[in-house]
Amino acid sequence: MNVGSVRCAPYSHPQIYGGVQFDVEYEISRGSAEGLMIGILDLPFSLVADTLTLPITIAAEIRGK
Repeated sequence: MNVGSVRCAPYSHPQIYGGVQFDVEYEISRGSAEGLMIGILDLPFSLVADTLTLPITIAAEIRGK
């Protein structure tokens, strides 16, 4: 989840669908079996959480935070 002070480490501010981006960029694409499994298992949860927080994330993107 990427709301408020809880942010994915690689991003300096909340990103639209940042949790999904993180899963794809840093877990699945690492190439290890462990990273692939974690990314695939976490992807649906990240998608749901990012969709639920989308209005907040869009507002933060517009404000530039």
